[in-house]
Amino acid sequence: MKSMSDFIRAYSAGLASHDIAPARKKYAPPVVVSREIGSGGRFVARALAERLGFELCDKAILEEIASKSKAPKDLVEMLDEKPGRAMEVFGANLLHGVSMTREDYDRLLKATIHALLDLGNVVILGRGAAFLAEPGKVLRLRLVAPFEMRVANLARYLNIDEHDARKQIHAIEEERHKFHLRLFGKGETSPENFDMGLNMQCLTIDDAVELALDAYNRICKKA
Repeated sequence: MKSMSDFIRAYSAGLASHDIAPARKKYAPPVVVSREIGSGGRFVARALAERLGFELCDKAILEEIASKSKAPKDLVEMLDEKPGRAMEVFGANLLHGVSMTREDYDRLLKATIHALLDLGNVVILGRGAAFLAEPGKVLRLRLVAPFEMRVANLARYLNIDEHDARKQIHAIEEERHKFHLRLFGKGETSPENFDMGLNMQCLTIDDAVELALDAYNRICKKA
């Protein structure tokens, strides 16, 4: 993706202008992907976006928020899923001479995700997008795997030992849980938040993509 801002501007222009609209891709319902750390969900999301011809929106969402708020990206990253780092955020605000509160970040995040859901033709990875997606108009996918499998995957991916991988998984999961409670008032892991859950223990990336595509066609074909 060239940039999230370019993507949103181009699609918004297509919606607003009859001259530009024919060049815009026909609207297709989006996909939101939630995953346990180390489950392989990022790779499934990327492969699913490629198969559908969609844009993959993950960390680029933070770049869009930074662009809209004129805040440095590292400051936005501090506010993203890290509610316990309030003093660091305060110090970064002073250092950069900008004012961005956690509430500002939450508002911009929700607005950006709503815009992407409205535009369609995207796979949104994480950021609690499943809470903002309308059932029946979006495929809401959850990827999980056994803990020890996730530890091994993360250790291999980051080239770290399994002890450090375990610590990272526990820390990230705690931050994500607090993040979802803060923004949406509930945890992300409840099955009713999703249309499909896949345990990656016995599935390849390709298997997961094929199953997701079948669910997408069944759930979103009338959207």
